[in-house]
Amino acid sequence: CEFVDMDETESRRWLRNAVALYRSILSSAPDHHRADEVMAYLGLAWLELGSTEQAMDAFRTLIDRYPDSPWTPDAYIHLGEYLFAKGSFEEAEWAFTRAGQFPDSRHQPYAWYMLAWVHYSRNRTEAAVALLRQLVQGAKEQGKEDVLTYALPDLMRFNAEVERPHEAR
Repeated sequence: CEFVDMDETESRRWLRNAVALYRSILSSAPDHHRADEVMAYLGLAWLELGSTEQAMDAFRTLIDRYPDSPWTPDAYIHLGEYLFAKGSFEEAEWAFTRAGQFPDSRHQPYAWYMLAWVHYSRNRTEAAVALLRQLVQGAKEQGKEDVLTYALPDLMRFNAEVERPHEAR
């Protein structure tokens, strides 16, 4: 396979074409058995184009229309990240909690990790530590090294604040 070198303009053109195609599919076949997947890809394409509000609209629609879709946890994660970045911690907590309720999702550990960060950001450091301890323990038992890589440093950071609150932040 030959590597294709596309400049950013061409890449954006392909993404805009993809958005148009996804929207066309959703308007002509909204009940198609893979409409949830198309909605997810629409949201991801909007994200790549930097159209965050449109992406969040697509993810919210996915959550509302297809609550049992395998793509729904991903939508909750994207929505949670957006809300967290905006400082809307209460709404981010809701999104990450919902994402974490899909036990078969590959994103469940990340949802719990981000939920710990929501607790920390809302000055609930002890809750953040408890959640990260549970996450790290589960990752050790399941051999999930990637989870340990991002969760352990923050567990140590948060735990230090619980043990030495006078030095916090």
